[in-house]
Amino acid sequence: MDMNNSSGVSPEFLMLLKGLHAQIEDLQKQLNNTKAVKDAEIAHLKETIEIYQRMLFGSKSEKTVYMSDLAQMSLFDKDAESDAAADDSTETTHVDGYDRQKKGKKRRDNYIDVMVNSGKFKIEPELIDVPEKDRFDSDENPLEFIGYEHVRYELCMKSPEYFIKDVMQASYGSKRYKDADGKLRRDTVKEAEVPPAIIPHSPVSESVLANVILNKCDYGLPAYRQTRMMRDMGVPINRNVVCSWFIASAKLLHPVWTGMKRTAKRQKVIHADETFCQVLHNATGNPRAQLDFWAYCTGPWESIQVACFEYCSSREGENAKRFLDGYAGKIITDGCSSYKAVAELERGGCWAHDRRYWYMALPSELRSKRTKADKLNDDAIQTIDPEKCVQLKCFLLINELFRFERLYDEKNLTGAERLEHRKKDCTPILNQFWETVEALAQENTTGNLYKAVTYSMNQREHLMKFMEHGDMPISNNAVERQIRNLVIGRKNWLFCDTEAGAEAVAILYSIVVTARANGLKVRAYLEFLLRSMADIMNGARQPTEQELELCVEELLPWNDDVQSRFLADDPFESSKS
Repeated sequence: MDMNNSSGVSPEFLMLLKGLHAQIEDLQKQLNNTKAVKDAEIAHLKETIEIYQRMLFGSKSEKTVYMSDLAQMSLFDKDAESDAAADDSTETTHVDGYDRQKKGKKRRDNYIDVMVNSGKFKIEPELIDVPEKDRFDSDENPLEFIGYEHVRYELCMKSPEYFIKDVMQASYGSKRYKDADGKLRRDTVKEAEVPPAIIPHSPVSESVLANVILNKCDYGLPAYRQTRMMRDMGVPINRNVVCSWFIASAKLLHPVWTGMKRTAKRQKVIHADETFCQVLHNATGNPRAQLDFWAYCTGPWESIQVACFEYCSSREGENAKRFLDGYAGKIITDGCSSYKAVAELERGGCWAHDRRYWYMALPSELRSKRTKADKLNDDAIQTIDPEKCVQLKCFLLINELFRFERLYDEKNLTGAERLEHRKKDCTPILNQFWETVEALAQENTTGNLYKAVTYSMNQREHLMKFMEHGDMPISNNAVERQIRNLVIGRKNWLFCDTEAGAEAVAILYSIVVTARANGLKVRAYLEFLLRSMADIMNGARQPTEQELELCVEELLPWNDDVQSRFLADDPFESSKS
C-alpha cells in the first residue's frame, strides 16, 4: 500500500491505516501458523488411526506375505475361513491412502447370478402372500391384488440336486388411495411379510447350510471336498464361501449351544474330556501350539442327553472351571491334572483308563494281536495263573466290575438299587484289587507296571466315588463315545485355520452330536433350527436376553414339540415289522 501523502489526507488517518495494515499482516501470519499446526495434527491423527486399524483389523504376523501394500496390512488371512469372501477379481476403490474392496451386491452374489443366468437350474417361485384377514383397508373394503415383487434368490437343495428358489412378495392395494399421477400410495399398500434370510445378504438357504454342517460334523468332509461335490453338480462356488457359511451358521446357532450348556449344568452327572486341536492362526502366534477341544456330556442315565464341545486356547483347568461355573452336581473325568481346578465338585474317576494301564503292563504274549481293543489272548491266558501274574489279576478284577455294571444295566436298576448291589458285589473285588496294588506300591516296580500302580494309587479317591453314588458310572466312556465323531472328523479336515473356525466346529459338532443322541432326524432338525433362529435373530426387532432364552428352550432337541416332529424312526424296528 502506498503510504505517500499525495492526496492531501491527514497524517492521523494515514497512521491509522498503517496500524490496521500491520494488524492484518499479523493476523495473516497467525492464521498461516495455526493452519500449519492443524495440518500437522491431522496428519498425526491419521497416522495414529492407521496404526490402530492395523492392530484391530490387520493380520498380526509381520511376514511380508501378509502385506497388501505399504499403506495397510492385509485385513484378511489367506485361508478360506478368515478370507471367506475374498476374490482375486474383486474391484477396489481408493480411500484415503489405501485400496478398499468394494462391497457391492454383484461381488457378493456373483455365483447365484451365474446360476440363474445359465438356465441350467430349475427356478421354483415361492409366493409369500398377505394373510386373507389382512387384505382389507381401514374401512374394511377388500384390497385389490397388485402383483408379486422379487425379493431375493435362494440357493436350495433337493438331494441329490440343487435348485434356485425365487422368493416373491405379494402386495395389495386399493384404487381409492391414489396420488395425482394415478399410482397407488405406497403407505396404503399391504405387503406379505417375507422371512429374513438365514445369513444376511447371502442367497444360501437352510437346506444348503444343513447339508454343509452335516457333511463336516457327521460325515467328516472338509470344505474343499464339499466344494468339489458341489462343482460336480454345476454349482460354481469356492471353498472360502462354504467356510464363511459354516462360521456364520455357528454364530447364528450360538444361543442354542448356550441353551444346551445351561441344560447340561442342571443334570446330576457330567462327563468331561479333552482332545487336541491344531489352529494355524491362533492367539499364541505358534501354529503348533497345544490347543484343545473340551467335551462335556451328561451321564448315560440322565433323562436328557447333551453333548457340548468348547474350543479353548489351552489345557488349563480354568477352562473347565469356567464352563462348570455354578454347577452343583458330580463330574467324571480321566486322570488329567487340569480337573484339580474343580476340586469343589465331587469327581469320579474312570476305571476304563485304569484298566488300560494294567492291560499295557501285561506280558506281551497276553495282549491280543488281533484287535486294538483291550482284550486278552485267549490261547495264552490258559497257561498263566492270575495269582502268579499280578498284572493279569488286577486286569481281571477290573473286568469283573464292568461285568457287574452290564448286569445292572440289563436289569434297569435305579440309582439306589445299583448302589446297593455295588456294595454287595463290588466290595470284595475292590478289596482284593487295592490289597494287590498297595503291595506292588511297596515294591520297586518299573516300566508299565510302575505306571499302572502309580495311576491307580493317585486316582484311588476318584476311582472309589462310584461306591458312594449309584447314579455315577464307573467309566468316562460316555464322553469318549461322543467325542469320537469329532476325532474321526479331525482325521479328515486335520486342522482349523483360524480360531473362529475352531469355535464354529465346537458349536456345530455340539448340536449335531446332541441331536443324534436324542434320536432326531438331524438334517430336518438342522433346517428347522436355522430357519427358526434366523426368524428370531435377523428379524426387525431383536429379542431381549430373557425372550431369546425362552425361544431357545422351545428349539432344543429334547423339547416335546421337537421330539414329535423330528424323532427318527428306528430302521431296525421298521424292518422287523
